Amino acid sequence: GNSQFRAMGHQLYGDEVTHTLTRLLVVSEIIANPSRYESLLPYRGMSLDEYCHIMRQDNCQGDTLTLTAFCNHFGVSVLHYTSRSAQPFLIQTSRKRKPVEPFRIVSMDHGGYFSVVPIAKPHSGDLLLSEASFGPLPPNPLQTSSLSFGVTSDIASVNPSRTLAPTRVGDSRVPALSNLCIQAVVENMDTCPPVGDLLPANLLTRLILALSREKRLNDDSLSRLTSPSFTSLILHDRTAVSVTDIAISRLLERCPQLKHLELIHCNISARAISQITTALATNLTVLSLKKCRAVAPVAVQNIAQKCPNLTSLDLSHCVLTTDAVVQQVFLACPQLMYITLSSNPLLTDSAFAYVGDKLIVLDVSHIERLSDKLLVSVSQHAHGLRLLKMTGKYLSDVGVAELAKGCPGLSVLEIPSASLISNAALFTLSQRCNHLKVLNIEGSRNLTNSLFTGIGDMPAAIFPNLEEIDLSACEHVTDEGAVALIRSSPKLRSVKLNGCDAYTSTTLYQLAHSLPQLSTLQLSKCIQVRDEGIKALSQRCHRLEELLLHNCPALSPESLCQLFSHSPNLRVVDLSSCEKVNDAVLTRLSSDCGNITELDISELPFLTERGLASLSSLRLLTKLTVARSRQFTDAVCLHLCDALPHIETLDLSYVDLSPSVIVRCVPRWPHLTELVLRGFQRELMPFSHPYLETLNISWCPGVADNVVVSIATGCPSLFSVDLGWSPQLTGAAIHALATSCPSFRQLNIRGCPKISPLTVQYL
Repeated sequence: GNSQFRAMGHQLYGDEVTHTLTRLLVVSEIIANPSRYESLLPYRGMSLDEYCHIMRQDNCQGDTLTLTAFCNHFGVSVLHYTSRSAQPFLIQTSRKRKPVEPFRIVSMDHGGYFSVVPIAKPHSGDLLLSEASFGPLPPNPLQTSSLSFGVTSDIASVNPSRTLAPTRVGDSRVPALSNLCIQAVVENMDTCPPVGDLLPANLLTRLILALSREKRLNDDSLSRLTSPSFTSLILHDRTAVSVTDIAISRLLERCPQLKHLELIHCNISARAISQITTALATNLTVLSLKKCRAVAPVAVQNIAQKCPNLTSLDLSHCVLTTDAVVQQVFLACPQLMYITLSSNPLLTDSAFAYVGDKLIVLDVSHIERLSDKLLVSVSQHAHGLRLLKMTGKYLSDVGVAELAKGCPGLSVLEIPSASLISNAALFTLSQRCNHLKVLNIEGSRNLTNSLFTGIGDMPAAIFPNLEEIDLSACEHVTDEGAVALIRSSPKLRSVKLNGCDAYTSTTLYQLAHSLPQLSTLQLSKCIQVRDEGIKALSQRCHRLEELLLHNCPALSPESLCQLFSHSPNLRVVDLSSCEKVNDAVLTRLSSDCGNITELDISELPFLTERGLASLSSLRLLTKLTVARSRQFTDAVCLHLCDALPHIETLDLSYVDLSPSVIVRCVPRWPHLTELVLRGFQRELMPFSHPYLETLNISWCPGVADNVVVSIATGCPSLFSVDLGWSPQLTGAAIHALATSCPSFRQLNIRGCPKISPLTVQYL
């Protein structure tokens, strides 16, 4: 079954044990270029995604299509000899390459393939066949664009008279197919040859992440995945323990030409960063240290001093970053165009007293203490700014107006919680920033309908190029304003209207009529939405990927089932507190929307164990919230912990499970990083998980010091812990977290009377 891939692997690497890797690369080539291979499908009625599902499996024999994909991916030609023809078939690559000696493969009547090498250079175990045995090259070699082979017993024929009409592989299917292939390589990594120069960058990044998740990312695997010719590398250490200072040192020795380096979630020190900046120095232009929480200010200073040619820097979640080092980066790196500093709580406006004049992207989201001063500084220096993300809590009309005047090319502006701005600021923005595509003004409570409809002599604010809008919690904007906005913004793909009970089905009718391309719709707490609007969406909006309907109590199971049956691309769904949702809805969702990765089904009284068990069909699920679900029993939990292997976030707030079941299930979700057990009423038992980062066990009366101490020991990767309203806890529990969890940074101990102020000072 693997003979063709063994033969191709032998021709390519000199060793047939590389057949699994060869299969991965060939299937990935087919997935990435569906239009190139649709006409080569071997069977009538088969789709390309079905073909890839079959072909990615071990022991599934290759055919003409896989030979063609092999040639195209590696830029080679293959002479295919058969036992029924005196002339070999030449399969050529469509890529422009220097002429090289073609590979040779022979297929026999019994269906097996063999690698053929010149008799003068035999390898151990080679099939010794000479070209003379099969004849010279064909006079008119066939091109891959017009293949038409004779029928043999081992190769499926390509008959133009019965080829299928072109069909595309659904974009949502591609990651799933690739993941299966990547997993096969991970399992056989020890036998794989070096593949760094062969894999596309995106595939290499996903393979590194998969190795990290399986705890197999180490210096040996990195040596197989990298090469001296590398100029770009992304290392995502999912475990935060694999990519260490030593691994970085060896990596720099192997890849001295790196210009683009991303180290995400890596547990590296200032010493390792010093090695990076010394080794790469002026060559380094892109550096990401996202979620490298141990990065100290001295390390950032080192970056600024030794890497003056940086154009992109990501320090998000590097929680020790200060104003002084950010200002030093701006002064020392005049070429800086992209900087991300989100979730750094120590930063204030002082960090941005000066920003580079070449700045294009500035992301300072989730930082509370920023104000109009930042906007003024940006408008004075960074006139070419295209993207700005920041918390708008302290922003006013003056700051937004200054930004609009100084940065007319702005295309993305996200300023949630901007409760102080009014219609005037947004009108100025619409007049000055004609290229605006993304606008997030969530929580802007002073905005009214007249902003979008106009009033008297004041014209309406029009955003003709807008693609994404977030008007959540803008409580004075109703159907009238939303309809006017939708009509004037025909390119909208994402509409978020959460938290406003004034919206009705009128808005949904307009969405369905004007925006068939809609992919994201959020209507949480829009309690006036009715079935008629949902049915209108199901008839016209078939590209939905994200749907949030939290607390929309009037929606019936029938309308939801109709919507799900016409929305196969859904990935994120929130049905929490939709009181009428029952097993039928969940069953339809599981059967028709198999690509869902995030699901919230909290507080649904009509669900039963049978409906919850149907979630086992959602194999791609990474986030599941079932808070206050009375029917989420021990049996359901045990069933889903095996059926849903990719869960990363799990919310079991106020769910009545046996403590022993939690202990058994938590380690069986290998990718779990966030666990919420808020309101667990039984006596909690200690559990362990090496990669758990966030834990919420607030309002759990049975939590005692010994439990927290054991959890801290068994979960060394904890970063954030919520222990609120746990009356039994003392300073011993806090001391255990601080000493056993090196990455520990966030703690909630509100309502814990036995924890003294001295304990807090100790932290």
